[in-house]
Amino acid sequence: MTSHTEFDRETTSEQVVEAFSSQIKGKTILITGVSPNGLAEAMVLALATQSPSMLILTARSAEKAEAVARKLKAEHPSVKYQVLTLDLSVQKSIREAAAKVLTWTKQVDVLINNAGVMAIPERTLSEDGIEMHFATNFLGHFLFTNLLIHAMPSGGRIVNITSAGYKVTPIRFSDYNFDGKPVPPSEQPLYDVAAELGMPGLEKSQGYVPFLAYMHSNTANMLFTIGLAGKLKARGVRSFSAAPGVVITELQRHIGGFRNPVMQYKTPSQGAATFLVAALNPELDGVDFSGAFLDDCHIVADVGHAGDVVSAEKLWSLGEKLVGQKFEFS
Repeated sequence: MTSHTEFDRETTSEQVVEAFSSQIKGKTILITGVSPNGLAEAMVLALATQSPSMLILTARSAEKAEAVARKLKAEHPSVKYQVLTLDLSVQKSIREAAAKVLTWTKQVDVLINNAGVMAIPERTLSEDGIEMHFATNFLGHFLFTNLLIHAMPSGGRIVNITSAGYKVTPIRFSDYNFDGKPVPPSEQPLYDVAAELGMPGLEKSQGYVPFLAYMHSNTANMLFTIGLAGKLKARGVRSFSAAPGVVITELQRHIGGFRNPVMQYKTPSQGAATFLVAALNPELDGVDFSGAFLDDCHIVADVGHAGDVVSAEKLWSLGEKLVGQKFEFS
């Protein structure tokens, strides 16, 4: 990337906010999926050290966000905050939450879409009939972000969380809901990549596969980011996707503490550092950077199918269809 070549996989959130403190002071920053001991808590507490105007903490469970808010208040009593209940799998909840945000503030400078679910054991549909990973990780953030777009000023940033799992699968436009419909070769998983990531035998699986559904939503978030970059170019709002690396948080609750010996693990502060680089580094304001994917605090140049502009536009159209609304950016 450009500056701060010293940043790497061991860089912490505290180091990032110190480096970009001028990008935080006086700003309103909204983070989804806030819960104790997670990536969002690491971001909240790091950002609070640099005098933001307001931090908005969302969670499906208000109690979890409130627990982080209590820690925030104890450590940084002068920082203003709001706690918001937001169930990203339910479109009604998303619309209500976005409307409430706009009663609290006229401007959202930074939106970090951090919430997610992973490896749900059984295929589960949302209240709106969408496969739960796709509904929560991608479609919920798609709707929430679009409902807040006009509150984001020129210079605003949107960060969508993903993972290296995007490498395994393109978007299954033929069967995004894992209904068991035929999937053409161009939409099937990259089985050799899956084997490299410790998922051999995926080609023998039929129908719903928990990790595949999760990685499918990772790819969707990266294509969503590219769609945003193009549509918001004229408004001066930039979008990025970012991966935390492997961090043990509540996200892994469905896999029983499983650890892969070939993976290097990070602390929540280290995992969240890349999100904050994407959200704050002023050198990323260049139009050519918008839509990029960051890992270990730096831009990754080639993301294969997750960087395809045609697929990004196709996914955007699917997103609008599933939420029943077209979005304008003029």
